[in-house]
Amino acid sequence: MRVVKQFSKDDIQVTIFQWNGKIILKLEQQFLEITYKWSELDVSGVEEVESLFENDVFLQKNSLRFEEMRKELGMIGY
Repeated sequence: MRVVKQFSKDDIQVTIFQWNGKIILKLEQQFLEITYKWSELDVSGVEEVESLFENDVFLQKNSLRFEEMRKELGMIGY
């Protein structure tokens, strides 16, 4: 697995990988992780995945997902 790019946006750590014919986008916040995977045939390249961060909507929606995940984990004592 090859790390293509790493950066932080707000309080989310973003890592883009290329591996085995796939482009993988991993978002991490504290102990939580969200992962997206695309076949390299389905996107024009890593730049297309990076373009998701040009508009804050993608990041805001994932921030809400992290919030929901924390709430769900709270139900089991975390």
